[in-house]
Amino acid sequence: MRSHMDVKPYECEDGGYKCSKMSNLIKHIGIHSADKIYKCKECGLTYLDKSELITHAKACSTEKPLGSEEHCYKFVPSTLNKYEIRNPTGEVPYESEECGHKFAQRSDLNTHLRTHTGEKPFECKECGHKFAQRSDLNTHLRTHTGEKPFECKECGHKFAQRSDLNTHLRTHTGEKPFECKECGHKFAQRSVLKQHIRAHTGEKPFECKECGHKFARKYALKLHMRTHTGEKPFECEECGHRFSIKSVFNIHMRTHTGEKPFECKECGHKFARKDNFKLHMRTHGREAV
Repeated sequence: MRSHMDVKPYECEDGGYKCSKMSNLIKHIGIHSADKIYKCKECGLTYLDKSELITHAKACSTEKPLGSEEHCYKFVPSTLNKYEIRNPTGEVPYESEECGHKFAQRSDLNTHLRTHTGEKPFECKECGHKFAQRSDLNTHLRTHTGEKPFECKECGHKFAQRSDLNTHLRTHTGEKPFECKECGHKFAQRSVLKQHIRAHTGEKPFECKECGHKFARKYALKLHMRTHTGEKPFECEECGHRFSIKSVFNIHMRTHTGEKPFECKECGHKFARKDNFKLHMRTHGREAV
Protein backbone atom coordinates (compact mmCIF):
# COMPACT_ATOMS: atom_id res chain seq x y z
CA MET A 1 0.00 0.00 0.00
CA ARG A 2 1.07 3.55 -0.67
CA SER A 3 1.72 5.73 2.37
CA HIS A 4 0.24 9.20 2.75
CA MET A 5 3.69 10.65 1.95
CA ASP A 6 3.65 8.86 -1.40
CA VAL A 7 0.52 10.78 -2.46
CA LYS A 8 1.52 14.11 -3.96
CA PRO A 9 -1.66 15.89 -5.07
CA TYR A 10 -0.20 19.41 -5.20
CA GLU A 11 1.54 20.20 -8.48
CA CYS A 12 3.36 23.28 -9.77
CA GLU A 13 2.40 23.66 -13.42
CA ASP A 14 5.49 25.75 -14.21
CA GLY A 15 8.16 23.36 -13.00
CA GLY A 16 6.41 20.00 -12.63
CA TYR A 17 7.21 19.90 -8.90
CA LYS A 18 4.83 17.72 -6.85
CA CYS A 19 4.40 17.55 -3.09
CA SER A 20 2.13 16.16 -0.39
CA LYS A 21 1.43 19.48 1.37
CA MET A 22 0.16 22.79 0.05
CA SER A 23 2.56 24.62 2.37
CA ASN A 24 5.47 23.00 0.50
CA LEU A 25 3.95 24.00 -2.84
CA ILE A 26 3.70 27.61 -1.69
CA LYS A 27 7.37 27.63 -0.68
CA HIS A 28 8.37 26.06 -4.00
CA ILE A 29 6.49 28.60 -6.10
CA GLY A 30 8.72 31.29 -4.60
CA ILE A 31 11.38 29.90 -6.97
CA HIS A 32 9.32 31.10 -9.94
CA SER A 33 8.25 34.39 -8.35
CA ALA A 34 11.41 35.85 -6.87
CA ASP A 35 9.93 39.35 -7.06
CA LYS A 36 7.47 38.79 -4.19
CA ILE A 37 8.24 41.39 -1.52
CA TYR A 38 5.47 41.34 1.12
CA LYS A 39 6.07 38.58 3.67
CA CYS A 40 4.02 37.55 6.70
CA LYS A 41 6.22 37.47 9.82
CA GLU A 42 3.94 34.89 11.43
CA CYS A 43 3.99 32.14 8.83
CA GLY A 44 6.28 33.25 6.00
CA LEU A 45 3.67 33.48 3.22
CA THR A 46 4.62 36.11 0.64
CA TYR A 47 2.48 38.43 -1.48
CA LEU A 48 2.90 40.72 -4.47
CA ASP A 49 0.07 42.91 -3.21
CA LYS A 50 0.49 44.70 0.12
CA SER A 51 -3.27 44.80 0.76
CA GLU A 52 -3.37 41.00 0.54
CA LEU A 53 -0.68 40.76 3.19
CA ILE A 54 -2.58 43.14 5.50
CA THR A 55 -5.79 41.11 5.15
CA HIS A 56 -3.86 37.92 5.77
CA ALA A 57 -1.94 39.25 8.79
CA LYS A 58 -5.07 40.38 10.64
CA ALA A 59 -6.34 36.84 10.99
CA CYS A 60 -3.15 34.80 10.71
CA SER A 61 -2.41 34.47 14.43
CA THR A 62 -6.00 33.46 15.30
CA GLU A 63 -6.39 30.74 12.70
CA LYS A 64 -5.33 27.11 12.49
CA PRO A 65 -1.76 26.11 13.43
CA LEU A 66 0.87 27.56 11.13
CA GLY A 67 1.78 25.23 8.30
CA SER A 68 -1.46 23.26 8.57
CA GLU A 69 -3.47 22.54 5.43
CA GLU A 70 -6.46 24.47 6.84
CA HIS A 71 -4.27 27.52 7.40
CA CYS A 72 -2.77 27.36 3.92
CA TYR A 73 -6.12 26.91 2.17
CA LYS A 74 -7.50 30.11 3.67
CA PHE A 75 -4.46 32.26 3.04
CA VAL A 76 -3.16 31.15 -0.33
CA PRO A 77 -1.94 34.29 -2.16
CA SER A 78 -3.89 35.28 -5.28
CA THR A 79 -0.67 34.74 -7.24
CA LEU A 80 -1.27 31.01 -6.73
CA ASN A 81 -4.61 31.08 -8.53
CA LYS A 82 -3.04 29.91 -11.78
CA TYR A 83 -1.71 26.78 -10.07
CA GLU A 84 -4.19 23.93 -10.09
CA ILE A 85 -4.51 22.24 -6.70
CA ARG A 86 -4.93 18.60 -7.65
CA ASN A 87 -7.31 16.69 -5.38
CA PRO A 88 -5.97 17.45 -1.87
CA THR A 89 -7.51 14.26 -0.42
CA GLY A 90 -5.09 12.13 -2.43
CA GLU A 91 -7.92 10.09 -3.95
CA VAL A 92 -7.56 8.80 -7.52
CA PRO A 93 -11.12 7.81 -8.50
CA TYR A 94 -10.82 8.05 -12.29
CA GLU A 95 -9.51 4.85 -13.86
CA SER A 96 -8.56 4.07 -17.44
CA GLU A 97 -10.46 0.98 -18.62
CA GLU A 98 -7.70 0.34 -21.15
CA CYS A 99 -4.73 0.03 -18.80
CA GLY A 100 -5.98 0.52 -15.25
CA HIS A 101 -4.04 3.73 -14.68
CA LYS A 102 -5.79 5.97 -12.13
CA PHE A 103 -6.09 9.74 -11.94
CA ALA A 104 -7.14 12.36 -9.41
CA GLN A 105 -9.10 14.41 -11.94
CA ARG A 106 -11.38 13.50 -14.83
CA SER A 107 -9.57 15.98 -17.08
CA ASP A 108 -6.31 14.10 -16.49
CA LEU A 109 -8.03 10.82 -17.37
CA ASN A 110 -9.44 12.34 -20.57
CA THR A 111 -5.97 13.54 -21.56
CA HIS A 112 -4.50 10.10 -20.82
CA LEU A 113 -7.16 8.30 -22.88
CA ARG A 114 -5.82 10.03 -25.99
CA THR A 115 -2.68 7.89 -25.66
CA HIS A 116 -4.96 4.92 -26.37
CA THR A 117 -7.23 6.47 -29.01
CA GLY A 118 -4.55 8.50 -30.76
CA GLU A 119 -6.86 11.51 -30.74
CA LYS A 120 -5.12 14.84 -31.29
CA PRO A 121 -7.77 17.57 -31.12
CA PHE A 122 -5.45 20.57 -30.91
CA GLU A 123 -4.23 21.66 -34.35
CA CYS A 124 -1.64 24.27 -35.29
CA LYS A 125 -3.17 26.67 -37.80
CA GLU A 126 0.28 27.50 -39.15
CA CYS A 127 1.45 24.05 -40.21
CA GLY A 128 -1.39 21.63 -39.47
CA HIS A 129 0.53 19.70 -36.82
CA LYS A 130 -1.82 18.15 -34.25
CA PHE A 131 -1.41 17.54 -30.54
CA ALA A 132 -3.13 15.55 -27.81
CA GLN A 133 -2.70 18.33 -25.25
CA ARG A 134 -3.31 22.07 -25.52
CA SER A 135 -0.14 22.79 -23.55
CA ASP A 136 1.89 20.92 -26.19
CA LEU A 137 0.25 23.02 -28.91
CA ASN A 138 1.07 26.23 -27.04
CA THR A 139 4.70 25.15 -26.73
CA HIS A 140 4.81 24.22 -30.42
CA LEU A 141 3.43 27.61 -31.50
CA ARG A 142 6.60 29.22 -30.18
CA THR A 143 8.52 27.52 -33.00
CA HIS A 144 6.51 29.74 -35.36
CA THR A 145 6.48 32.95 -33.31
CA GLY A 146 10.04 32.64 -32.05
CA GLU A 147 8.79 33.53 -28.56
CA LYS A 148 11.21 32.59 -25.78
CA PRO A 149 9.64 33.78 -22.53
CA PHE A 150 11.95 31.99 -20.11
CA GLU A 151 15.21 33.88 -19.56
CA CYS A 152 18.30 32.83 -17.63
CA LYS A 153 19.19 35.55 -15.12
CA GLU A 154 22.81 34.39 -15.12
CA CYS A 155 23.63 34.81 -18.81
CA GLY A 156 20.51 36.19 -20.50
CA HIS A 157 19.92 33.10 -22.64
CA LYS A 158 16.24 32.65 -23.48
CA PHE A 159 14.16 29.51 -23.93
CA ALA A 160 10.76 28.57 -25.33
CA GLN A 161 10.10 26.07 -22.53
CA ARG A 162 10.62 26.37 -18.79
CA SER A 163 11.94 22.81 -18.65
CA ASP A 164 14.71 23.82 -21.08
CA LEU A 165 15.58 26.78 -18.85
CA ASN A 166 15.70 24.52 -15.78
CA THR A 167 18.05 22.16 -17.61
CA HIS A 168 20.21 25.07 -18.77
CA LEU A 169 20.51 26.47 -15.23
CA ARG A 170 22.42 23.33 -14.27
CA THR A 171 25.28 24.48 -16.51
CA HIS A 172 25.70 27.35 -14.03
CA THR A 173 25.06 25.46 -10.80
CA GLY A 174 26.82 22.25 -11.80
CA GLU A 175 23.85 20.30 -10.44
CA LYS A 176 23.59 16.72 -11.68
CA PRO A 177 20.50 15.24 -10.00
CA PHE A 178 20.15 12.10 -12.11
CA GLU A 179 22.41 9.29 -10.89
CA CYS A 180 23.07 5.90 -12.45
CA LYS A 181 22.44 3.20 -9.85
CA GLU A 182 24.81 0.84 -11.65
CA CYS A 183 27.99 2.94 -11.62
CA GLY A 184 27.20 6.14 -9.72
CA HIS A 185 27.73 8.42 -12.71
CA LYS A 186 25.61 11.58 -12.48
CA PHE A 187 23.91 13.61 -15.18
CA ALA A 188 22.25 17.00 -15.52
CA GLN A 189 19.49 15.64 -17.77
CA ARG A 190 17.22 12.63 -17.27
CA SER A 191 17.31 11.88 -21.01
CA VAL A 192 21.11 11.60 -20.93
CA LEU A 193 20.88 9.24 -17.95
CA LYS A 194 18.44 7.04 -19.91
CA GLN A 195 20.90 6.89 -22.80
CA HIS A 196 23.73 6.03 -20.41
CA ILE A 197 21.78 3.20 -18.76
CA ARG A 198 21.58 1.48 -22.15
CA ALA A 199 25.36 1.06 -21.95
CA HIS A 200 24.69 -1.26 -18.99
CA THR A 201 21.58 -3.00 -20.31
CA GLY A 202 22.65 -3.24 -23.95
CA GLU A 203 19.20 -2.03 -24.99
CA LYS A 204 18.96 -0.65 -28.52
CA PRO A 205 15.37 0.53 -29.03
CA PHE A 206 15.86 2.47 -32.25
CA GLU A 207 15.72 0.19 -35.29
CA CYS A 208 16.39 1.02 -38.93
CA LYS A 209 13.40 -0.12 -41.00
CA GLU A 210 15.62 -0.40 -44.06
CA CYS A 211 18.21 -2.87 -42.80
CA GLY A 212 17.22 -3.82 -39.26
CA HIS A 213 20.28 -2.26 -37.63
CA LYS A 214 19.56 -1.16 -34.05
CA PHE A 215 20.86 1.77 -32.03
CA ALA A 216 20.88 2.87 -28.41
CA ARG A 217 20.38 6.53 -29.34
CA LYS A 218 17.79 8.09 -31.61
CA TYR A 219 20.36 10.51 -33.03
CA ALA A 220 22.60 7.59 -34.02
CA LEU A 221 19.70 6.13 -35.99
CA LYS A 222 19.15 9.50 -37.66
CA LEU A 223 22.79 9.59 -38.80
CA HIS A 224 22.61 5.99 -39.97
CA MET A 225 19.51 6.68 -42.09
CA ARG A 226 21.59 9.05 -44.21
CA THR A 227 23.57 6.03 -45.46
CA HIS A 228 20.31 4.89 -47.05
CA THR A 229 18.94 8.24 -48.19
CA GLY A 230 22.27 9.72 -49.28
CA GLU A 231 21.39 12.94 -47.46
CA LYS A 232 24.37 15.24 -46.86
CA PRO A 233 23.03 18.39 -45.20
CA PHE A 234 26.38 19.97 -44.30
CA GLU A 235 27.95 21.84 -47.22
CA CYS A 236 31.36 23.51 -47.28
CA GLU A 237 31.00 27.05 -48.64
CA GLU A 238 34.67 27.04 -49.62
CA CYS A 239 34.72 24.05 -51.96
CA GLY A 240 31.14 22.76 -52.16
CA HIS A 241 31.96 19.41 -50.55
CA ARG A 242 29.02 17.96 -48.63
CA PHE A 243 28.90 15.78 -45.52
CA SER A 244 26.29 13.68 -43.75
CA ILE A 245 27.82 14.13 -40.27
CA LYS A 246 28.51 17.54 -38.74
CA SER A 247 31.63 16.45 -36.84
CA VAL A 248 33.21 15.26 -40.11
CA PHE A 249 32.22 18.56 -41.71
CA ASN A 250 33.93 20.45 -38.86
CA ILE A 251 37.13 18.46 -39.38
CA HIS A 252 37.02 19.21 -43.10
CA MET A 253 36.67 22.94 -42.48
CA ARG A 254 40.03 22.93 -40.71
CA THR A 255 41.69 22.11 -44.03
CA HIS A 256 40.57 25.58 -45.13
CA THR A 257 41.08 27.50 -41.88
CA GLY A 258 44.31 25.79 -40.83
CA GLU A 259 42.95 25.39 -37.30
CA LYS A 260 44.71 22.76 -35.18
CA PRO A 261 42.97 22.64 -31.80
CA PHE A 262 44.68 19.53 -30.41
CA GLU A 263 48.09 20.37 -28.93
CA CYS A 264 50.66 18.00 -27.45
CA LYS A 265 51.82 19.33 -24.08
CA GLU A 266 55.01 17.29 -24.37
CA CYS A 267 56.42 18.80 -27.55
CA GLY A 268 53.96 21.48 -28.67
CA HIS A 269 52.94 19.70 -31.87
CA LYS A 270 49.40 20.56 -33.00
CA PHE A 271 46.81 18.55 -34.87
CA ALA A 272 43.58 19.23 -36.74
CA ARG A 273 42.13 15.81 -35.89
CA LYS A 274 41.80 14.18 -32.49
CA ASP A 275 42.57 10.68 -33.80
CA ASN A 276 45.93 11.86 -35.16
CA PHE A 277 46.62 13.59 -31.85
CA LYS A 278 45.97 10.32 -29.98
CA LEU A 279 48.35 8.41 -32.27
CA HIS A 280 51.02 11.04 -31.71
CA MET A 281 50.70 10.87 -27.91
CA ARG A 282 51.62 7.19 -28.03
CA THR A 283 55.05 8.18 -29.35
CA HIS A 284 55.54 9.77 -25.94
CA GLY A 285 54.24 6.65 -24.23
CA ARG A 286 51.06 8.33 -23.11
CA GLU A 287 47.36 8.09 -23.85
CA ALA A 288 45.51 11.25 -24.85
CA VAL A 289 42.86 12.39 -22.41
